[in-house]
Amino acid sequence: MRTAEAVSIARTLRAGLILAVIALAVWLLADIATLIFAAVLAAVVLRGASDALSSATRLPNGLAFALVGVALAAAGAGFVAWLGPQIEVQLAELVRSLMHFLTTEAAASGFWGHLLDRARAGLASHGFTLVGDSTRRVVVHALGGLSSVLLIFVTALYLGATPGLYVRGFISLVPIPRRPRGLEILAELTAVLRRWMFGQLIDMMVVGVLASVGLSLLHVPMALALGVLAGVLTFIPYIGAFIAAIPGVIVAANVGLPTVIWVIVVYLACHLVEGYLVSPLVNRQMIYLPPALTVFSMVVLGYVYGPLGVILATPMTACGLTLVKEIYVRDMLGDHQVAGLVSHEPDRMRHAGKA
Repeated sequence: MRTAEAVSIARTLRAGLILAVIALAVWLLADIATLIFAAVLAAVVLRGASDALSSATRLPNGLAFALVGVALAAAGAGFVAWLGPQIEVQLAELVRSLMHFLTTEAAASGFWGHLLDRARAGLASHGFTLVGDSTRRVVVHALGGLSSVLLIFVTALYLGATPGLYVRGFISLVPIPRRPRGLEILAELTAVLRRWMFGQLIDMMVVGVLASVGLSLLHVPMALALGVLAGVLTFIPYIGAFIAAIPGVIVAANVGLPTVIWVIVVYLACHLVEGYLVSPLVNRQMIYLPPALTVFSMVVLGYVYGPLGVILATPMTACGLTLVKEIYVRDMLGDHQVAGLVSHEPDRMRHAGKA
């Protein structure tokens, strides 16, 4: 009995040491870790779409993946050619309006001026100013962001095109007796990421379309750009809705107080529809995280990884909960009856019969 307890304690300590080493490596390589995770997330989505196409049409996996890639590239090019010039003009005007508000009108108000002074002081501590060399710095940051997006996209293509190669390489690091279980956990992580991402894409499209239509009906300037921004920021739970509303309210303030009120109503209506109608229907087949846990993870990961940590906080948390459920609760504690931690649906109990 003592021998079994000693073995259990040794396994627990070994698992804790491995997790600590992984956590330290992730902390030290924060920027690289977030880029890799973003690439894996994109690869999972691309592979999920190609697998669905392959199942529906019986096409080879490689051909289906190529068709999905070409279709996405064509859709992106068509969107840019159709709406790109209009969005570019509107975004440029939106940026000018925001900069004008930050540098002139806000300073005239005691409350806004106080907030602006504090923002300027914080930005100045990081070498960034709202005037002077701000344009150059914005261009530098924009180019850096574009290079990161390109890196993520190219890496996702390689990962999605030959996932088995990378899975086999990763599993080879696991002890031989545990490799089948490792493959099961990787499959569960892939399913969680895929369900979450497809659910987010549906929410983003709904909010983007509703916001664009609502703002256009109100004759708000730059309605399309504001709608696209609202849809994109829906990717960030809770916080994104508030961030997206700020530019819309500022633009509407140049029209009049009634327009400001109606713009606020439009944003509230969009996110009420998304939160109480679309998300419950989508999340029955996708995944769900407790709101308090989501917000807490955004704060922590935002502190560790910066803005990209806030953006990726929800899928990272979903993966973390899945690993806790599969490795700690099921494998180490032996509780095979645990319900799903990131889903509305009861867990499938894939291992319930293995006792």
